[in-house]
Amino acid sequence: MLQAAESPQAIRDKARDVRRLVLQAVHRAGGGHVGGPLSVADILAALYFHELRIDPARPQDPDRDRMILSKGHSTLALYATLALRGYFPVAELATAYQVDSRLQGHPDMTRLPGLDMSTGSLGQGLSAGVGMAIAAKLGGKSYRTFVVIGDGESQEGQVWEAAHVAARYKLDNLVGILDWNRFQQFGWRADGMQQAHPLENPRQKFEAFGWHVIETDGHDQAQLLRALEEARGVQGRPVMIVAHTIKGRGVSFMENQADWHAKAPNDQQLATALSDLGGDLMLVPDPAAVPYQAKRWALPMAPTRRFTPVPGKAQAQRDVFGNELIALSKTYPNLVVLDGDLANSTKADLFAAAVPERFLQMGIAEQNMASAAAGLAHSGYIPWISTFTSFIVKRSLDQIRVQVAQTHANVKLVGSYSGIMTNRTGKSHQSLADLAVMRSIPGLVVVAPADGEEAAQAMAAMMAYQGPVYLRLNREPSPAIFDKSYTFKLGAGVVLREGTDVALISTGVQTSRALEAAELLAKDGISARVLHLPTVKPLDTGAIVAAAKATKRVLVTEEHTVTGGLGSAVAEVLSELHPVPVKRHGIEDTFAESGSDDELLSKYGLTAAHVAALAKEWCRG
Repeated sequence: MLQAAESPQAIRDKARDVRRLVLQAVHRAGGGHVGGPLSVADILAALYFHELRIDPARPQDPDRDRMILSKGHSTLALYATLALRGYFPVAELATAYQVDSRLQGHPDMTRLPGLDMSTGSLGQGLSAGVGMAIAAKLGGKSYRTFVVIGDGESQEGQVWEAAHVAARYKLDNLVGILDWNRFQQFGWRADGMQQAHPLENPRQKFEAFGWHVIETDGHDQAQLLRALEEARGVQGRPVMIVAHTIKGRGVSFMENQADWHAKAPNDQQLATALSDLGGDLMLVPDPAAVPYQAKRWALPMAPTRRFTPVPGKAQAQRDVFGNELIALSKTYPNLVVLDGDLANSTKADLFAAAVPERFLQMGIAEQNMASAAAGLAHSGYIPWISTFTSFIVKRSLDQIRVQVAQTHANVKLVGSYSGIMTNRTGKSHQSLADLAVMRSIPGLVVVAPADGEEAAQAMAAMMAYQGPVYLRLNREPSPAIFDKSYTFKLGAGVVLREGTDVALISTGVQTSRALEAAELLAKDGISARVLHLPTVKPLDTGAIVAAAKATKRVLVTEEHTVTGGLGSAVAEVLSELHPVPVKRHGIEDTFAESGSDDELLSKYGLTAAHVAALAKEWCRG
């Protein structure tokens, strides 16, 4: 592991070179961020040329120090620093912001070596750092995690969710560095058009959250190195270095000018800026730069299977969830569970009691929990996030999109209390659109098991799959359909009943009502084929087309809104591959309400009798 440990003057020279490269890259691209990168250049130079234990030849070394640039607008400064440190050729900076470039507008760890986390949506980086710091503690590792955050992004509540958890877990291996330049893109306004500070009194705020705070001049290398040295000696608390900086530092006409947040200098402005900075490093493009092809993650598929339902005792999927986590933990020592203060409702408390050392209470802070899970995943752990479906999907969607799915983090997202049967909690806790939301996220597998046995097997399959998966679970006991002779496969549909008049397609616990509806239809002489699709993404398109060909009409029933759910997905497939009439049956465009399970299923037309009546009217009409 290499640590540059260069002198203050050498680091000043590197920071100057970073600024020169940033300005030339933005000028060449015709756009991009300038003020923030110039502000943070000294901090990044101090980290990469003095503090971090890293090796550019081994960017994935498991024992390396981690560094996250949470204020992703300053990414060009990070790119320039990485290039000067030897992670990739300096000439590649000429491709910044372009199609096929590895140097995207915000850090993308799937493209460029040396990036420890993708960022862009502000406020997420510190949470990912919390996850990495926890991972080091769990694994007995000595690496440290550094996170550079902006004062503007510190208006995000997630920053303070992370600050709270970091202090509670005594993460003295976590160092935050606040680039306190007192400017943001447009900002709070006071006295007409005067720019107001985006974050007042950061020392007091972080100290109130239990952090050790060090204030320093963010452009004085000697002071920065002393602050980093002090941070190494702090025990029992995370450290926040508040670095006083100047936006646009080093360029006379850019300093403390908010309108240089994101703007390319013209030819004359570039010449003036480079003259202000001094030095002579020029960006020479490499015409042989290889275009980068963005990754498209391959999702699992398996052939359609057939299974004859086996009546058994009804089970609550949440009970299965808690017990299966315990069973899986015996095979996977890197399995950890993150709870959003709902463990006794989701039954993650069973795991907490059995394996307390791998149970992480993240509190009522779902956004921080999702980003921390991504940090854990990229540190070698397999985190399971456990909370209610309505909270994981709605509150932490952006974190799932940017830091879990986009980075293909091996995170298992578990939404409990799905659908309308949520123990009389009403519309705030009911999740009626989660399948529509989650299936739209690239690279995310979406699973909705029908009963307890399938839920247990699905969890085992999720552990074997390397990548993000969303698991939809229900609170109430559901009728048994499968026994241990069944084998769940990601991506495979299951034909539960043959039929020729109509195909009933369903997912999750609604499949038991589809089966019951098929029995009712049989009494009226209507032959219904029942196809269960436990994997909503990727869909078993072969099974869907086969059902359409066999019956000529398809009715999709689901405990979910008809907008964008399984019915929409099936209609999309058939419209392209084998057009037949399709009816979507579920909850219409409305919020539900409090009530008993039977009352809600009846009022919103989700009972087996409702399904059978709709199919019968269609077939006889």
